[in-house]
Amino acid sequence: MNNLKDIGAKIREERKKLNFSQDELADRATLHPTYISGIERGERNPTITSLDKIAKALNLPLFQLLKINNSPSVEDQILMNEFAEFYKSLNPETKNVIKKIVKLWGDN
Repeated sequence: MNNLKDIGAKIREERKKLNFSQDELADRATLHPTYISGIERGERNPTITSLDKIAKALNLPLFQLLKINNSPSVEDQILMNEFAEFYKSLNPETKNVIKKIVKLWGDN
């Protein structure tokens, strides 16, 4: 799924939790109802300003609205924290080798 559809689905999910219609959310966010509809369907590319208005209308911090399903799992977060602790203990030479490996993976 692409990010626009994910964000739209998250907005719809949060709106429905509050039993808001699209019209009510649009009114609270001072946006047009058809714009809200387009965002929820993943057809509109909302600005950060619009997303902030929607988040406030849903009584959510913006980061929570943008937290979508492809966020790291709890297990992945634990693993990343463990690796970060391990990485701190390495000597600079070993850290440079790891950085080069990660960069190679990122380039592919």
